[in-house]
Amino acid sequence: MGLTFEPATQVECLNIVDKKKLRDFAFAKKTEFFLVKMNGETVGFTGYFRSGKKLRAKNSYILEDHRNKGYFDQIMKWRLARAKDMGCTHLEGTCTKMSLSSFMRHGAKVVKEYKNYTQVEISVAEEK
Repeated sequence: MGLTFEPATQVECLNIVDKKKLRDFAFAKKTEFFLVKMNGETVGFTGYFRSGKKLRAKNSYILEDHRNKGYFDQIMKWRLARAKDMGCTHLEGTCTKMSLSSFMRHGAKVVKEYKNYTQVEISVAEEK
């Protein structure tokens, strides 16, 4: 069975994060949040918001005990499917070093590089 995505509040999502890491998260007011579950167990969360014809990926987080199981890649596929279903032309994200490779595997192009982040964009029609 694959991952499931349950609509959630920002508070529900942040409650699963190690409190020392909360400062790493920045949310837009219009972000829609989802708990990411495997077989009914919460393994992380993700979010997005729509901006024109773009779906903006926001703050995915996988609990440490569940990392390196391919969940982030499944989140990417889900986001891309959501973008396509919503009529968006692009999925956009601001990546850390940890998430950049997953975006790149799905055909992302670098839009801009910052000190700690890289802004990328994937054409939904051209997604691999």
